[in-house]
Amino acid sequence: MSSFEKEIRRLHLTRCFGRAAARFVAVAVLLLLLGLALCVGDYLYGWETGVRIALVAAVLGVCGLAVLFALTRSFMTPLGETARNADSLASSGRRLAQCAQSLPEVEGDGLNSFLSSRLREEAREELRGISTGSRWSAGMVGRALLALGVVGVVGFVLVRSNPEAAGVVWQRLTQPNADVAPWSPLKFEVGPEGAEVLFGGSLSVEARLSGAEVTEDVYCLVRRPGSKSVERLRALRDHRGHYVRELEQVVDSLQIAFASGRARSAWMPVEVLLQPKIIEAQVSISPPAYSGLDEVAWLLETNAVKALQGSEVRVVARSHRPLSGGVLSLMPADGRKDALPEGLAGELIEEHRVAFAWTAGLSGQVSVDVEDVRGTAGAAPLEFSFQAMPDRAPVVDMTAPGPMVLATPQSELKLEGEVSDDFGLNKIQIVRSLVGLRDRAEVLADSLRKKRFEFGSPLALAELGVKPGQTLEFY
Repeated sequence: MSSFEKEIRRLHLTRCFGRAAARFVAVAVLLLLLGLALCVGDYLYGWETGVRIALVAAVLGVCGLAVLFALTRSFMTPLGETARNADSLASSGRRLAQCAQSLPEVEGDGLNSFLSSRLREEAREELRGISTGSRWSAGMVGRALLALGVVGVVGFVLVRSNPEAAGVVWQRLTQPNADVAPWSPLKFEVGPEGAEVLFGGSLSVEARLSGAEVTEDVYCLVRRPGSKSVERLRALRDHRGHYVRELEQVVDSLQIAFASGRARSAWMPVEVLLQPKIIEAQVSISPPAYSGLDEVAWLLETNAVKALQGSEVRVVARSHRPLSGGVLSLMPADGRKDALPEGLAGELIEEHRVAFAWTAGLSGQVSVDVEDVRGTAGAAPLEFSFQAMPDRAPVVDMTAPGPMVLATPQSELKLEGEVSDDFGLNKIQIVRSLVGLRDRAEVLADSLRKKRFEFGSPLALAELGVKPGQTLEFY
């Protein structure tokens, strides 16, 4: 490769980079101009999310194409164009670079070879005489930088004229998917914060507007999360100057905002609380061991439960929602207030089940309330009457002998009687007492499992060694 070819290629590469720099600055100017246009448009019209996304995508697409054009136009320039540009920059006007670049190099010792070498040498010297600024397309870069400066100054003046609006518009355009309300001199304070409403219930929402005079009607905007459909409900002004709207029969989670003209507040979520309901309750009763009764368990289908005093009672409530706990309260039938004054806290045994256990002592009205994992109280308590049945003492009926009997020491008496208990007999003894001597007991039955027991046996007084004048007692 001859020295001329090296020089022309060096100039070609330098001018490519210079022109690329100028064109990249021009792309920056284009981006700034389009950005300023978007900012002014959003400031004036407050575009919705879909419009902002489309416009930002269009601007980025145009700038991307401009970058691609700049690269292609800068680095795919033919070498011949560089030669023509070099001749236009030279002062001789002889077009040496174009001639040297277009004519083939002639080798040998003849005249043609001499003329060719001399042409290339003169062209190389002319190329070397081109200034550095011209090599790097300084004029083109300078004009692009000037345009960038002018656009930058315009943007700076706009930002300084209203920094708050500029910040809001910048955030809306750099984050087009974000829920950022359009800029407006009107300021909205929407409440209640963290709004919650029970399923099917009503909620009053309000907004306080400040910062500018309200010249247009105020509306409450309602939409479902993820939906593009927005319902506009007129808000009424109350005595405090706040704008209020009542939302009735709310069954889905919502997002609400207030708007007046193009001014709008940020969207505020309204959460619907699903109240837990007790859909099933199981009761189990473990009677005292002495009663001999078996433990029983059943699904509560009536509003009455009975248990022997001293029994261990357990109620397990199941809900359709995950639970965090519950409270059981007992209001005694006799009006006393000390049955369970603090309420009995339940034990969470499964995600949907909570258990309550206590010892049967008093009768009364039982109320069971549950709470889900979000702290929402149940729709209605589970209520039933509870009867703690007392364990009455066994009843002994001695039919013979009578209450007062006279007998000789040789007589034979007949002991007869009946013993009964409301829950069951365990052990029966008959005790005879002789005045002045210790009592003597005889076991008639042991380890019984009966509610009624009859007994009868003869009693020979001579075998007891009684004497005339002594008194015998039996019980």
